[in-house]
Amino acid sequence: MSNGVKRRRFSLIGVACLALIVAGICALKNYNNAKLIDELNDKLESDIVLGDHKAQKNIILFFDYNCAYCKKFFKQVYPQLEKEYIETGKAKLTLRLICSGNDENALLANQTAICINKFGNFSKLHQLLLHQSNIIYSNQFQDLVEGYISANEFLGECILNSNHNDVIRNIYQFQLLKK
Repeated sequence: MSNGVKRRRFSLIGVACLALIVAGICALKNYNNAKLIDELNDKLESDIVLGDHKAQKNIILFFDYNCAYCKKFFKQVYPQLEKEYIETGKAKLTLRLICSGNDENALLANQTAICINKFGNFSKLHQLLLHQSNIIYSNQFQDLVEGYISANEFLGECILNSNHNDVIRNIYQFQLLKK
């Protein structure tokens, strides 16, 4: 066999190996995406569901109270979505609260919102954080959280003993979606 034929054969084998590696990476990525989608569809204790929990369609929204686009969604898009889909039972909106992982005030505010959703009336705190998100950096908000903790033993335990795990898991899922 001549050197030219050997080089072509070697090149073809190299291209075939490269194609197999790329196909394997694509298959793994598709598997990981399918796994992530299944994971996202799992109901979490930290989910804040707006609408009928039994609605067939579920819209998952990773939401940050410090995000201008998120606030804009609730001002401009949500009212129509609520009227046409949520109030009619066609869909529910599932909020998964996120924030910058190193913002302790936002982590506490989000964990408080998740806990209040479990044990109280989320809508009032949601409206406050939606319209005045900077309040989380104030003593007034710290007093509000301490009031929640004092008023309800279960709520207090949820806020104080969580280590913000629910919010951190949401942040992790959101980061995976960005890849």
